[in-house]
Amino acid sequence: MHSRRVAAAAFTAAALLGATALAGCTSDPPASGSEYVQVFAADPSSVDALPAGLIDRLKPASPIDETRHVGSASGFDYWAATTENGQICLIANQTEATDGYALACSSAASILAGGLELTTHQTRAALVADGGEPAADGAWEQVSENLFVAGR
Repeated sequence: MHSRRVAAAAFTAAALLGATALAGCTSDPPASGSEYVQVFAADPSSVDALPAGLIDRLKPASPIDETRHVGSASGFDYWAATTENGQICLIANQTEATDGYALACSSAASILAGGLELTTHQTRAALVADGGEPAADGAWEQVSENLFVAGR
């Protein structure tokens, strides 16, 4: 049986980059993916706050600006987040473990081109733009407007 630390080390994150999908567009992409994930339009509530200490464990490359809870599935809670440098992120935190967490961040363009995918040893999750679907193949289940999950 693997320890939780080994399981946490098994987390991997993959961002589906879609800059090529924007080739030929005459307007620049927005500064932040939050323009395509409307949960950021609402005022934050207590459920939108990350669990204590999670940011310190995630160690994002750019400081997290805002977070919104986008759903729970497969033993994980998921948040969409924006960073101070305009990236959008997907955060996963295993509900029954203190060391089961993952983070994937990318540019706003990834949200437009099929979403931002995060893969753990147990599940895959994709954060998509409002009305969007994941670009990657899989048996995706829609959890909320912006979150899809698929088992591994």
